[in-house]
Amino acid sequence: MKQTTTGGRSNLPAELSSFVGRRHQLAQVRSVLAAHRLVTLVGPGGVGKTRLALRAAADLAEEYAEGVWVVELAPVHDPELVADTVVAALRLQDASGASPVDKLVAHLQERSLLLVLDNCEHVQGAVASLTSRLVTCCAALNVVATSRHALGVDDEHLLPITPLPVPSPGRDGRSPKGLMHYDSVRLFSSGPRRAGRPSR
Repeated sequence: MKQTTTGGRSNLPAELSSFVGRRHQLAQVRSVLAAHRLVTLVGPGGVGKTRLALRAAADLAEEYAEGVWVVELAPVHDPELVADTVVAALRLQDASGASPVDKLVAHLQERSLLLVLDNCEHVQGAVASLTSRLVTCCAALNVVATSRHALGVDDEHLLPITPLPVPSPGRDGRSPKGLMHYDSVRLFSSGPRRAGRPSR
């Protein structure tokens, strides 16, 4: 069985805004991935899990010979299509007729690669089953998942993501200089990222 990827070593999307805050959590992701094959960023919707996962993946890309690959699961409503969605994201080409899971195992089992599975909560069971199989069979694979809930997979390390701190109604809340000490305010005021400029 032979699969190939096309279009480079990564499908990471371009950053559209500056990255603000979360430096400690970025360091945590790197540290935890050194000890655990699967890291799940857990927290409520809109808290910034995806943004953190993508930035961490971009920072770690050079450490993986086959790069980093992002699978967006939000549009997937049928759990049976989770593995197919990962196959499509990895741009695998295979005419063998093998199952999507077997295709992924065959492709990934000897590759050093970081897989980002984004928005897993609504297909949690299927993602848990797939990641358990992949992590077991593919020794050089690491997975970062984002979800509102834990996947419940062996050796899964949970990294809770909470909202950025916001100003209190006290003195800092009335001072423009004081407001800029808050990452949430700096994120709101940073605006869109200019094309060609690196994120900070």
